[in-house]
Amino acid sequence: MPRTWSVCIRALVGLAAAGLTAPATGQAQARTQITPFFATFFAPLPYAKDVDQDGAGTLADERMTTAPGIGIRAAFPFADQIGFEAQAAYVFTGRQAKVDAGTGTVGFFITGNAVIVSGRVTYHPRRSNFRGILGAAFEQLGGDAWDSDNVGGEADKSSIGGIVGFGVRANVTSRLALDLTVESFLHSSDPAGNNKKQFQADVLLSVGVPIGLAGH
Repeated sequence: MPRTWSVCIRALVGLAAAGLTAPATGQAQARTQITPFFATFFAPLPYAKDVDQDGAGTLADERMTTAPGIGIRAAFPFADQIGFEAQAAYVFTGRQAKVDAGTGTVGFFITGNAVIVSGRVTYHPRRSNFRGILGAAFEQLGGDAWDSDNVGGEADKSSIGGIVGFGVRANVTSRLALDLTVESFLHSSDPAGNNKKQFQADVLLSVGVPIGLAGH
């Protein structure tokens, strides 16, 4: 596992542990919140499998690249346990081809970007800093990776799917909290124009600072 991923995972686990041990103040449902966040995007599944990259029988899988991102989330409470979130994220993901066994890179690496917009219903268990996330999302691809010169004419640059995940709020101090979310964008797409849609379960890990917290 790359060093950056090890550091990222340790940080996320630490924040989740902080959320578990922090007192549940109910602040997350107190009023509307705006949360700017930093994110990491990765695609565990290829959108094109066993593609001949060089005409010589070198088979590789194409997938979106692991990449950082930024975003903003607005949360609106309906009741003590139910809320709604609107979120937009911009990630610097492109496309690359990897050998099927995952031992190296072959073919190409092209930079690009993706915008993922979602609306989600959230469930907040009583006396807990956790929330469940379930909703719908739209993704739009852009940049050189998805330019018409680099993909087929029938490539999907946009897709609609579902969002499922969870979040936890960790109280760092009495005035500062961090919001951690882990969510997956479930959809089918053919961004490389291979005339075959593939199921995708893209993952977005984010850490943000909620603005507008208020106590009961």
